[in-house]
Amino acid sequence: MSSEDMDELNISESDGSADTEIAFFYTGSGGGTPGRFHIGVQDDGTLTVKSFTPDATRLLTIEPGGNVGIGTDTPQSALQVSGYLQVDLTSGTPPAGDCDAAAEAGRTKFDDTSDTVYICSGASGWISK
Repeated sequence: MSSEDMDELNISESDGSADTEIAFFYTGSGGGTPGRFHIGVQDDGTLTVKSFTPDATRLLTIEPGGNVGIGTDTPQSALQVSGYLQVDLTSGTPPAGDCDAAAEAGRTKFDDTSDTVYICSGASGWISK
């Protein structure tokens, strides 16, 4: 097997920056453009995943307190997404069995044929907007 068909994992010591590099992945199989990612831990314990590009775009942030950010460095909620959030599509009302318990409250589907958003209200079932 050639090195082009394998992924590499390198572990290195801190380079003295705010982030301590703990892993670097290189995927170059198939002859396409390799993807490079930096996974690091900041001094405050925040775990980060960045693209390995000149601007080191942060893709994912997990803070010690539990907040998760996708595309943001400083998530202000349990989950904060910078950009669009896309939910699964449905055709008509989603199945009742997918929204019949309190723990399922908040699930969301979108019916693109009727432009209707369905939100699970828990044991009370689906509501549409």
